[in-house]
Amino acid sequence: KNNNLTIIIYPNPASEDIFLSGAHSYNVNEIRIKNILGEEIKRNILGSGEKINISELQNGIYFLEIYRNNKLISTKKISKQ
Repeated sequence: KNNNLTIIIYPNPASEDIFLSGAHSYNVNEIRIKNILGEEIKRNILGSGEKINISELQNGIYFLEIYRNNKLISTKKISKQ
């Protein structure tokens, strides 16, 4: 895992949507959102867009795992308000 990739998650904290800036540069094709217990809450296959709706998540801290070809390449912490 490389947490220093230049993929920027914004806004953070967020209430409705989060955006992944730079994900296309790393051929990111999937994200998984996990709670602080490590349980998968949401999985998104990324197409041409880099927007992920998180409005259904409860307020709190989550971990956004970034995948390329089924391989975890980075983990970012996000906050849902």
